[in-house]
Amino acid sequence: MRIGFVTTEYVTEEQNYDGGLANYLSRICLALKDKGHEPVVIVASSCDGRLRHNGIEVNRVKALCYRKRLMKILQFFPGLDWKIVSRQLNDKIRSLHKENPFDVVQYASVGATVLSRRADIPSVVRISGNQKLWDIAYEEAPSRKKRVYQNLEIEGLARADSLYGPSRVIADYLKTNHDFDIQIIETPFVQECSSFDAGLYNAIRTEVPGDYLLFFGSLGLAKGVKTIADMVHELLEKHPALAVVFVGKDMGYNGRPIMDYVREKAGEHADRVVWHDRVKHEQLYPVIEGAKLVLLPSRIDNFPNCCVEAMAFKKVVVGTKGASFEQLIDDGVSGMLAVPDDPRSLLAVVTKALSLSEEELREMGERAARRTMELSPERIVEQLLAYYQDVIGRVK
Repeated sequence: MRIGFVTTEYVTEEQNYDGGLANYLSRICLALKDKGHEPVVIVASSCDGRLRHNGIEVNRVKALCYRKRLMKILQFFPGLDWKIVSRQLNDKIRSLHKENPFDVVQYASVGATVLSRRADIPSVVRISGNQKLWDIAYEEAPSRKKRVYQNLEIEGLARADSLYGPSRVIADYLKTNHDFDIQIIETPFVQECSSFDAGLYNAIRTEVPGDYLLFFGSLGLAKGVKTIADMVHELLEKHPALAVVFVGKDMGYNGRPIMDYVREKAGEHADRVVWHDRVKHEQLYPVIEGAKLVLLPSRIDNFPNCCVEAMAFKKVVVGTKGASFEQLIDDGVSGMLAVPDDPRSLLAVVTKALSLSEEELREMGERAARRTMELSPERIVEQLLAYYQDVIGRVK
């Protein structure tokens, strides 16, 4: 089966190689290739070109969103940028389809890439979140501009032949508010690195000789970094040998780096707050392996890759209730859950986790890893292929 994947992110792109969407697509494409299928990626990029990455064909389309001067003009025409980028990506789909027809095209919901889809090719959208929920989580002020993008996303979903996604929380929201039926197919996981690079871990160990708690991913409001900040002083006060390590891109908060806020809230314990910018998986994985606990107190999430990765390394994850983590974590059994946006709740749950013996943490981590085994590419790909075949059969 020849399958097109239209996206605004992929692991080949320096601007967003570390995002959940980019990593999901890389894993599913590799799994499909291993099954004898032909995945083809079409990605919005800063340049045009065609390359092969890990045996996967990647078509870069120089997208409007990387042309800064034009984007300054288009800020006065909300939504036009998404429409133009969708047109650019779908023009590439059309030319590739003429060369060698696609059996099905999968679009990312991010950026409403499906808006200009070609109607005669069976097309599905994988739900990677919801613009309105993300705007709320990032405390974006309601505005006409925000509503335009929120509505465009929904318009795009309505143009697809079918919708699927990994998160029951997001699926339930879209069903309740827009009457969309979303098929649940969870995200596959495979540890794709043939070797690790311990450089970052060793650097952290020069700053942090003892135990550390780890947050990794996008450092912003939606991912709960402020919630960590608002309890970090009391946590470090109670545990004088403990440190908190953050790895990821700083998304900012109130016009300044969010890590400035974290350090400010840590007060005299700021020397035990460590931050490193985003890194590739081969550098990140040793840091996950070395953590005492992993903190991921998101306000909202979409079957979070960070949680799956940490669980696969047998780490106890502290996540949040109602934000998709329940789909992965059995609270108190394979991880722990706090109330979102509640520093007191997060502190209480972290304190409880730190009180567990090494044996109890090990057993909980083992149960977490067993959950990720249900996400084997072999199992998930069979579900996805059956879904594609059903859509193709219904459309044609």
